[in-house]
Amino acid sequence: MSNGQPNVGTKLFICTTPQGEDLDKAAFELLTFVEISDTGEVPTSGLEEAEVSFESISKNRTLKSKGVRNNQNMEWMFAVVRDASQEQDAGQAAAIAAGKTQFPYAYKKVEPAGAADYTGKTTYYRGKQSNVMDMGGANDIIRQNFTIYTEQELVVEPAAVV
Repeated sequence: MSNGQPNVGTKLFICTTPQGEDLDKAAFELLTFVEISDTGEVPTSGLEEAEVSFESISKNRTLKSKGVRNNQNMEWMFAVVRDASQEQDAGQAAAIAAGKTQFPYAYKKVEPAGAADYTGKTTYYRGKQSNVMDMGGANDIIRQNFTIYTEQELVVEPAAVV
């Protein structure tokens, strides 16, 4: 029996050059990514499907089906990290820069290997990004959040453990 796999060690990366078209696995793997350090909670991701329904009075029930699919937007946050010279982490700086444009960027989420039967997973995303905003209260670590408006998602499952 397996235990649940925690998100600890999951990392988010960004490609610093815009990616205007859908990419296949090989194209994603050719890109250079930089880690956005100190990310917080891992947001929900994946295809969301609209519910289509029709109330049939002759059958006295609602008929349901699946409608348009939409990649979920993902809201990420990170603790602001600066080095001794007050330079912001390169990945965080890249996310801030991407949020100031109208172009889609590529992102990579890497889940680490964990339990004996889980070898990790890489998911690639492509989409536009919101502007980075400050958040937190008086007793919070200074953090910033942003939303990836996902246009494409490609999950790369690892080879099965034998």
